Amino acid sequence: MSDETGHEGAETCAALRTLIAERDRRYTEQMAHLGEMFAAGLDRLQIQIDAAKTATDMALNAAERAVAKAETASEKRFDSVNEFRQTLADQQINLMPRLEATALFKSLGDKVDLLTTSRDKFIGRDNGISALWAALVGAAGIVLAVLALILTTTDRMKAAPMEYLPPPSATTPAK
Repeated sequence: MSDETGHEGAETCAALRTLIAERDRRYTEQMAHLGEMFAAGLDRLQIQIDAAKTATDMALNAAERAVAKAETASEKRFDSVNEFRQTLADQQINLMPRLEATALFKSLGDKVDLLTTSRDKFIGRDNGISALWAALVGAAGIVLAVLALILTTTDRMKAAPMEYLPPPSATTPAK
């Protein structure tokens, strides 16, 4: 039995060696196949990573351009806001407040009323003075006219006093 057991043991060992060799070959093939699949997966992964990197770079560049445009638009808007603020500040400096303008207009109105009253008094006084001067000039004219008439008649009377008197014989009847 020992011979048979030895032979059987040798056959069993040979069968086990064949089985182990077959299994090693299959594991080696599977490992090679897994290595090829892993390498193909790594290649696909690298392609996906490169594509993602390219897409990310493009998105980042687009975002940077969008941010730059937004900053430019904000600057323009802030320039407009600052210009508006400057206009309001200029108005506040240059324009008069309503209360101050109302007080000024009231003061000017009072002065206009005072000047109107003063002018009316002056016009009344001026009319009175004009009437007085007219009366004085008229009276002086009349006085001068009367004086001129008197002087003219007295000069004529001195020059020819008898011309105006009728002759005595004609005026008196004979008695």
